[in-house]
Amino acid sequence: MSESRDSVKDLKAEAKWASETDEQKQSIEELASHGREAIPALEEVKTVTTQDDIRNEVDAAIRGIKGKTSTEQKKASRAPRKTGKSARKPQRKAAGPKKKARNPDKGRMRR
Repeated sequence: MSESRDSVKDLKAEAKWASETDEQKQSIEELASHGREAIPALEEVKTVTTQDDIRNEVDAAIRGIKGKTSTEQKKASRAPRKTGKSARKPQRKAAGPKKKARNPDKGRMRR
């Protein structure tokens, strides 16, 4: 995990201080590939930069990360749970004697 953190730190520094805008954008894209771990670094890049296109790139990257995680959470919440009392199917009561079908003519007087 520390290798990932070092990578995030290096990419953040490059995104903040690279001399070429294309290098900054590439670093932002690579930062975004680290997922939620990179959001604080991306927000820092956004506060440091004075270029609107870099800010827009950072915003898009953050939205992409948050969109992916919320989609994953929705999918996970829809997945059926297989443990716990609430996940068990209710048991049916034992079947008692069957009732006979009611004869509609029974008990009526015939004319």
